[in-house]
Amino acid sequence: MSTADDPGMNRTSSIETLIHSDAVERLSERDASLFSHDPLVVEAISERLGWVMLASDTDEVLDFLYELRRETEDADIADVVLLGMGGSSLATRVLSAVLEHPDVRLHVLDTTCAEDVARLIGRLDFKKTFFIVSSKSGSTVEPITLGELFFHNVARELGTAEAAEHFFAVTDKDTPLSQAAEAQNWRHVVHARESVGGRFSALSMFGLVPAALAGIDFERLVDSAIRMEKLCRGEETFANPGAHLASFLNDCLQEGRNKLMLVLPRHYRPFGMWLEQLVAESLGKDGQGIIPIVTSKNRVGTSIHSDQCVVILRESGDEEFASYAEEIEQLGPVAEFIIDSPYEIGGEFIRWEFAVALVGFLMGVNPFDQPDVASSKAMTNALLRGDEFTAEPSSISELEDLIVPGDYIGILSYLPERAASHTALVESAACLEEKFSVPIIIARGPRYLHSTGQLYKGGPNTGVFIVLGDDDSTCDIELDGKPFTLRELNDAQRKGDIISLIERGRRVISARNLSEIIDYCNSLSR
Repeated sequence: MSTADDPGMNRTSSIETLIHSDAVERLSERDASLFSHDPLVVEAISERLGWVMLASDTDEVLDFLYELRRETEDADIADVVLLGMGGSSLATRVLSAVLEHPDVRLHVLDTTCAEDVARLIGRLDFKKTFFIVSSKSGSTVEPITLGELFFHNVARELGTAEAAEHFFAVTDKDTPLSQAAEAQNWRHVVHARESVGGRFSALSMFGLVPAALAGIDFERLVDSAIRMEKLCRGEETFANPGAHLASFLNDCLQEGRNKLMLVLPRHYRPFGMWLEQLVAESLGKDGQGIIPIVTSKNRVGTSIHSDQCVVILRESGDEEFASYAEEIEQLGPVAEFIIDSPYEIGGEFIRWEFAVALVGFLMGVNPFDQPDVASSKAMTNALLRGDEFTAEPSSISELEDLIVPGDYIGILSYLPERAASHTALVESAACLEEKFSVPIIIARGPRYLHSTGQLYKGGPNTGVFIVLGDDDSTCDIELDGKPFTLRELNDAQRKGDIISLIERGRRVISARNLSEIIDYCNSLSR
């Protein structure tokens, strides 16, 4: 079976471009001029390339993590809660789902949905919980708001001094979060490497501190990453796994296959979420982009459309997926990656980081910025201030009139993460996919604002977005010292993104609740 590491695949043009430009060597040497000739852009990129040797340069990091584990191993801790968004949270979601941590429950809270937050608060014994507030900038509204909320709750129960012993901050130096945590005497304020950007930070302090506190074997994870990093920094392009994945993706893109179907076993789906951000936010700009779609093997069906390619990740002992890969290899471009151990996910982080950076070079886009992300944040802040805007999204009944061949549908859901709601969303997505023969993405808000939202606004205008609210909910949480509640923040994020999408000429449908989509799908079947 062909894989993305097989030089026999028809990817000659992209490989030759990488070779003739010395792209692998220049990336390995952190030569920012690979991506731009503009001195200001080159300077900005040069400050974001610390990830290139991140795995190999971890001696001080590992020493700190061992000390952290020794310091906390006698604490009677049952839960570790990470409060973060995007690059500060998605890698931890992967590690929590894929790797063993039998003695501690590791939670990732990356939402402002009051119901989800209240549910977690009700499950925790604060005396037996560590909280990690993660934000590179130290000013991201979701983790800062949630960090303040949880700290106030814990302090009311345990007292301020004892509460501080349960809190950790991971952030850059001299950020608002760092200053606030130091002022409150939190247990640890961990400073991340400033030259590593959010979505390339999986194996930085943002991913490794939660892993250490949860009891994950972080050294084994890093060892896997080091092995892959050496291969991806190797000068022989034809033996370079990152370069081969990059050329596979770019060759598919040049053939018009800009929809990347990511097929993973169920417990690896969070890795798909991490890949969504890396691919979408790095490459979805300037009207270009690769559209990542995390899917299951039964949704790829019996054909791969002319605008799609497929990547499969599976473990070596997964015979069901092995059989499936053989079936779909004949249907279109497929790359398959087989890992022998879940800890090899560390190497997959590295493979994809190098590959996506090289695809950015091949596409002629800067893979290290996110120029369209700030618009929704600014709009959210304006709405919370009471500013008024005129925006006219379409209704769900107009969906059929909005779709053209080559599109995809993005269901951007602000629903609580209830099992029943998820099932109904998946069933609705299957209905729409069958009716309109286009791929369907289900993205959670506000999580996607820090992830695939860059692609939705800055990438190709081929998405039709159904922004789904939860107007039936009455759950809310007051925020100490804030002029808004948690629900009001969540509503402002949803409405702000609708306005931002419309301002960029995107096709947007606003649905007040899940019933609107269910009723529409039922009407299609009649």
